[in-house]
Amino acid sequence: MKLIKRMLIVNSVLLMLVYSGLTTAQTIEVQGILTGAPVADTLLIVGNVSVPLHEMLDLSNCRFVLANRYYSMDIRGSLTARGTVEEPIFFGVADTSGFSDYNSDRGGWGGLIIDGTNSGIDSVVLENCVFSHGKTTGASSFLNGGIIKLDSRERVRFTNCSFRNNHAFDWGGAIFVNNSHISFINCEFENNTCGQEGPPYGYGGAVCLISTWGEIRLCRFSDNNSTGIGGALSLEYSDVLVAESIFTNNRSGLGGALGYMRSAPLLPVAGCLFTGNGSRFFGGAIASIEASPMYLHNTITANYSEAYGGGMYCNEGASPVSVNTILYNNTAPEGQEVYIWDLASAPAFYNCNIRGGREAFSGTGAGSLQSPYENNIDTLPGFQETIPHPFGLFPDSPCIDKGLIITDWTYYPVADLAGNPRISGALPDIGAYEYQHGLSVPEQEEIIHFTLCPIPFSSELHIYKSIASRVSGVMIIYDISGCEIVRSHILKPGETFSWDGTLLSGEKAEQGVYIIRDIRSGQTAKAIKTF
Repeated sequence: MKLIKRMLIVNSVLLMLVYSGLTTAQTIEVQGILTGAPVADTLLIVGNVSVPLHEMLDLSNCRFVLANRYYSMDIRGSLTARGTVEEPIFFGVADTSGFSDYNSDRGGWGGLIIDGTNSGIDSVVLENCVFSHGKTTGASSFLNGGIIKLDSRERVRFTNCSFRNNHAFDWGGAIFVNNSHISFINCEFENNTCGQEGPPYGYGGAVCLISTWGEIRLCRFSDNNSTGIGGALSLEYSDVLVAESIFTNNRSGLGGALGYMRSAPLLPVAGCLFTGNGSRFFGGAIASIEASPMYLHNTITANYSEAYGGGMYCNEGASPVSVNTILYNNTAPEGQEVYIWDLASAPAFYNCNIRGGREAFSGTGAGSLQSPYENNIDTLPGFQETIPHPFGLFPDSPCIDKGLIITDWTYYPVADLAGNPRISGALPDIGAYEYQHGLSVPEQEEIIHFTLCPIPFSSELHIYKSIASRVSGVMIIYDISGCEIVRSHILKPGETFSWDGTLLSGEKAEQGVYIIRDIRSGQTAKAIKTF
């Protein structure tokens, strides 16, 4: 029966020797229904490809996935593609001639259309892949998402992937996501574009997210462009953690790097660097429009607007909250750091370093601004200006130990943009980088930073932050493979965090060994869970 099924598939869709073990051919031409795990150096798409619902396609045994004309892959089932750092999997088009003509589909391909609800866990897993030359035009079936169109999916993961040279006629130069749960970890977005000079304007030069939740962490956005909002990234009706990422040289009409719209997210934009981004009209780095995100521990510097708000722009009742953030040396004809368009917008600032202070804000909403402006400073940040982290802090920076810490924040970063512990002194520093200085503890004094009880545990584990530790910190729980499964809020000395065994997925932890780490001190301990 298996042999008959294989013969039927080959005959019906012109699929040549797809199944692993049947061939060692270097190039396989495919079209129609495609499932299984093809083995080839190059998978050449010679017609539209589809993966039916409840079926699986694994491209991990391919090196290149190339379309020979303007074709696409319609993924209704599951998709896996796991390359390696040394040998990533390349998704693109065989002939890129004419790609720069955005009125034609020449030189591009339709990319991946990942559509339809799939209840399976990790229905799309892409690791160490490079995606390029996806393209949508006014004549395309899809106008959004140059190379990936993602709708109504859960647990979609991109890890160590690159998205380069993609274009969308409308939104999402590389990626358009609607109503989905996504994760982008350590990904790179470069030279992606979207939108027209006139309507329809582009949202999200690299990524456009609508009604979406998830995380974007450790990513790099550079040289992306949209004609409307969010040169690199736009978010609307979404709640996505954007953390420890770098935005450089992106450009848009509004929000040179980031545009946040019509959202009241619980998760912040945290620990990010925005530099060299620009806008034609409003918000050289960030535009918040009818949105109230938290901007936590960011460095926003050397961005520009050709008109209003070199660093940050607010409109339509936007009420973002900026905490422990540097807004300095941004430029614009009006409102170099902050521009507030309307009276309904009410941005708040806590423990930030803002050039010129509140008096330098511009816009109709600036003069009568009544929202909190507390414990902010106005002084040169003291950047190191050395590679690889030119916006790290000098030892005498006024931003050191000037940050605010609140224990019940939904999210607080455990590391800075350089990967160092977030809190190195008595208090967190302002900005994306934490100056690293040692603890003033005698070498002979051995401190127990936390204790666990009961050991072993069955239903609940209590983690007590020792008073002797003298510094606040976050506790992280890992499984035995080293994957983070739980993190505490920030514990002050003398406080306790209780874990009931619930994982981030909502499931209960199985019996076994778990590692607890104090991110502040680096101290670790083991806990054994029993039934």
